[in-house]
Amino acid sequence: MRLFVFYPSAVGIIAIADGIISNISNDQKPNFTTRIDKIQKAALRTLKSINTERKSNDIDFLNQNIAFISFFASQYYFFGRAPFTNSEPLHINRHWIAHGRSSRCVSKLDCIKLFRLLNTLLTINELLSTE
Repeated sequence: MRLFVFYPSAVGIIAIADGIISNISNDQKPNFTTRIDKIQKAALRTLKSINTERKSNDIDFLNQNIAFISFFASQYYFFGRAPFTNSEPLHINRHWIAHGRSSRCVSKLDCIKLFRLLNTLLTINELLSTE
């Protein structure tokens, strides 16, 4: 196996993200999809509860939307279902890296994306805790 310089960073960030997801969802069970679904539902409730006037005038609302949109987009790629019986996804995938199955080179950009994901999760946690 080739030495991947950024691979250990990705593994560490994924472990932290998993912990944050467990905290946000208030669910410690291993079923990842269940935890993500709980966060999705809470995020949608929060977005719907913001009044129309605030939606059109508030920079914070834009930042919140970016966090939610980023989270929903990451579910398709990073959190997406990718069984080991299939070929490895072309994009970075939590399941493949967390279980040590990935053979792709984790790049500096991949780690930057993972740090953005952490920021997104922390933003969502903050928004949901003030709900």
